[in-house]
Amino acid sequence: MTQEWTSAMSFSSFAPPSGARDEAAAAIDLREDVEAIAMRWQAFSSRGALAGWASEESLRQAGVPGYGPLINRVVEIHGLMGSIGEQLALARAAEQDAQRHRLGAAIADPQQAAVLEHSRRMAVRALCEVSTHFVLGAAHGLANLVLRTVLCHSAAANEVNQAKRLKKAQGFPPGTDLKDAWLTFGPTGDVWSTLLPAAAATSGLRLVP
Repeated sequence: MTQEWTSAMSFSSFAPPSGARDEAAAAIDLREDVEAIAMRWQAFSSRGALAGWASEESLRQAGVPGYGPLINRVVEIHGLMGSIGEQLALARAAEQDAQRHRLGAAIADPQQAAVLEHSRRMAVRALCEVSTHFVLGAAHGLANLVLRTVLCHSAAANEVNQAKRLKKAQGFPPGTDLKDAWLTFGPTGDVWSTLLPAAAATSGLRLVP
């Protein structure tokens, strides 16, 4: 039996395909760069095992002891990148549908046009909210990706894990489903504005703003 899997996927609408070429999508696709990034990031998830093996071999040859958790971290990072790419692709699909409603064909009958306009506005608003939901998901994922990348450095990890407010995260073990190990990203979070830059500076890492 042949196994099949999809490493990356992107689509321009949540509507079922009609079988015909979507000319409207081509005309209003304002986020082609987003699609390219989303597809590229999704593909990382399928490379996690290979990256883990390569990291294990490199660390073994370098004589680094106890690298098992770090290998799991590498695999986790690749899976997280794939998840971020998927969220981004879904956000783009919702945004494209919002554009379709906003740029829909005009109707000659004034009464029908008025009814359609109200429906169109509601649909655009709902789809924009859906798109924002997925964008926020990607943002939270990206913030946790930065955190887990910093945790790959032992000195930086020690700095992060010593913070009292993060004790419930239990060291952010790779692959954990512990709620406290997945932080919420926001402009007022001192983990992102203070702790991570300090941990990076302590370990010699450089975080690019």
